[in-house]
Amino acid sequence: MVQSISRRLMLRSAVALTALGCLRQRSEAVDVPGSSSTALTLDGRFSEPVKIAAIEQLLVGESIWMRVRSEDGRTGYCPGNDRLKVTLEMAKQLIFPFFLGKDARNIESLVDGVYTVRDERGSVYKFAGMPFWNIVGHVEIAILDLLSRSADVPLASLIGGAIRQEIPVYISQFGRTTTPQVEVDNAARDLEKTGASATKLKVGLRMANSKAQMRRDRRMIELARKRLGDKTTIYVDANSSYTVAEAIEMGHFFDDYGVAFFEEPVPWQDYRGTQAVTEALSQRKIQIAGGEQDSNLWQWQAMVDERMVDIVQPDVFYNGGILRTLRVARMAAAKGIPVTPHSPKVLPVAAGNLQLCSVLPNPGPYQEYRSYGKVTNGVVKVPDGPGLGVELDNELLAREKVL
Repeated sequence: MVQSISRRLMLRSAVALTALGCLRQRSEAVDVPGSSSTALTLDGRFSEPVKIAAIEQLLVGESIWMRVRSEDGRTGYCPGNDRLKVTLEMAKQLIFPFFLGKDARNIESLVDGVYTVRDERGSVYKFAGMPFWNIVGHVEIAILDLLSRSADVPLASLIGGAIRQEIPVYISQFGRTTTPQVEVDNAARDLEKTGASATKLKVGLRMANSKAQMRRDRRMIELARKRLGDKTTIYVDANSSYTVAEAIEMGHFFDDYGVAFFEEPVPWQDYRGTQAVTEALSQRKIQIAGGEQDSNLWQWQAMVDERMVDIVQPDVFYNGGILRTLRVARMAAAKGIPVTPHSPKVLPVAAGNLQLCSVLPNPGPYQEYRSYGKVTNGVVKVPDGPGLGVELDNELLAREKVL
């Protein structure tokens, strides 16, 4: 009798497990925001699969680059940011393996699958966040560089085509402990050098603040408006420095001096706090900007739907690449919100962002750049060569080190 019951239980368990297996095989990945529409336009340029054979993180001189190779020997590169230095093991274990053997033409679905697909890598979604998506962003851009180099067209041609060939820029300053006079002098010097008519100044102490710092920042804004004049656009970036009350207080002050946007006023993950600041200043001209650290497309959707910010600032690397950033831009465009991507860089690292900015449907009036880059009359030309348009230094690449 006991044996008979045990056999029946085993049979039932086997049937149940078989049913679960069938369900698993029929299951589909979750619906990722923006995935229902495509941004990639290959236009029949590739009749055969472009299988990815290798992905490597390189040390090129003192810089980090990402390289992708196809099975037939084509290559694509992405000049990288310094964040890659500390995430190499994550890249090798969780991200590179997913892309290997896949068809590069499917890059748009691959950047979703690297996160949603559960395979031998395990539950990759548990590693979500900027470090994860920063790696994916570099891989995606290198793959897009490979595809567009192969097609002998600028990368922008694969994502809708360039609307503009020149990008008006604002020049970022980075001093927080300088005196107000020194920081304003630096801004004036860089504006004269580049011909730009917009600048961004740092306020607060980056995830910290003090009364002395607030006095310094007020004095800096007073001097900046006096020195730079009413025709110069001034932005400020607090890098998560203020409480909600402090941000509202400083926001009123900044608005009195014609500051056009106020970036990341409170800790960036305090979305309700950010929204409170946005709402409190909604009757003023100053706009609240944010999003450089964000990489969660569901959170992006909530940010634009609930108007947590007036300007969105996705970073093309941190947010997982050009295609995901275009999704954010489309979300924002549907709500009448402009996009000013976070990109305190110059060429060649800025190449991906410049290609993105050339196709944006809803760009802000100025995009971020550094004074030591090539800026003429306040604009940066979008590289128009194949791929990212970056000229590769073959002599330097010959001394590369695979990490």
